[in-house]
Amino acid sequence: MKPYKLLVLTLLSAIYARSATYTAVTSGNFSNSSTWQGAAVPPTSLVSGDLITIPLGLTITLDQNLTINPSTTLSISGTLTGGTGNYVSFNGGTLSGSGIITVDSFSTGATTTMTCPVALRPKILNTSALTITNTRSAGPSNYIGAQNRLRITGGTLTISGGDFDMPATGEVIIDGGNIALTAGTVIKTGNKSFKIIYQGAPTSTGAEIAGHPVYDVDINVLPGNTVSMTSNMTAKGVLTLKSGTLKVIIMS
Repeated sequence: MKPYKLLVLTLLSAIYARSATYTAVTSGNFSNSSTWQGAAVPPTSLVSGDLITIPLGLTITLDQNLTINPSTTLSISGTLTGGTGNYVSFNGGTLSGSGIITVDSFSTGATTTMTCPVALRPKILNTSALTITNTRSAGPSNYIGAQNRLRITGGTLTISGGDFDMPATGEVIIDGGNIALTAGTVIKTGNKSFKIIYQGAPTSTGAEIAGHPVYDVDINVLPGNTVSMTSNMTAKGVLTLKSGTLKVIIMS
């Protein structure tokens, strides 16, 4: 058995030897070697032990896709931004720092919990069954949320702390999920005119409509499926029933 143990240890050593630290030294494109200390460009998919650091005062433009995996860290004290079409996929790992993420798309993959000390404000935010904790102090500069589109698929987006801001314009698309609060706040900063679309799978409404007015609402679940209202809803725009059933409870 000793040769097998030696082989396992050798393989583990090889895996951990691949981990590295990538530190930005100037503002620039993510894929540009001159952006990084030692000209070491981070891989598109981080391996266990990898650390990416963007210091205060620097702005890195994501011009490729980036996957954050378990046991890796993305530390942002500056800004991670990006053009159309490139995304960050968060499959676990750690977000740290006090900076800002404004990439085109941010997806949470299969991870079920995320602590967020950074100001996470992508144009598009895709989640499924996720509990997110915003550890920043309350206030308009410290919220997290999507700028243009929030998509929740097959699970509940639970806000367990801090402020979560709804999109300024665009859409909240919910397919078999909703938004729940345990210790956080769903807010609407400014004059917003987003549309909520319930599509696909059956669901019950949540904090996405509770406590604040919404604008257009589309019910477009599959035939035979139901969207059940669990709270009052104030729609300033148009409520459209395209497909499925909207179940409304009349309180006497």
